[in-house]
Amino acid sequence: MNNLSLSQQYLLFTMNRQGKISSLNYYVGMCLVMAGLLDLQKANVLELNNKEVILLSNELPEDLQYLDCLLEKITGLKKKRIEAIANAYGTTFFEKDIKQLVSQIRDSLIEAEEVSIKKGFAFTCLYR
Repeated sequence: MNNLSLSQQYLLFTMNRQGKISSLNYYVGMCLVMAGLLDLQKANVLELNNKEVILLSNELPEDLQYLDCLLEKITGLKKKRIEAIANAYGTTFFEKDIKQLVSQIRDSLIEAEEVSIKKGFAFTCLYR
């Protein structure tokens, strides 16, 4: 396994063979969003300070470009709080926003050759 980010690792372990996450478990999507926030904090793009989210940069590192939809969502919020981010993704759970985040992270896993598309569009984990 390559050096994967927390959000990539989380998606890798929670997605099904079709490359999707369960719509029955609300927490899976929220944990993916939180993993993305932690990745952005580790890259010094933002800082999580209690309940506040402080933007330090609008530029993503090259290796985290797949989190651009999350950063755009955060910059578009009036109040940059963890609760506001959770509400923004929670109200549209498994609709456009969360599906886009899953898709972009999944595509980064394909690019890193951690998963591949097989017949019938099922995903298979590749282990080295």
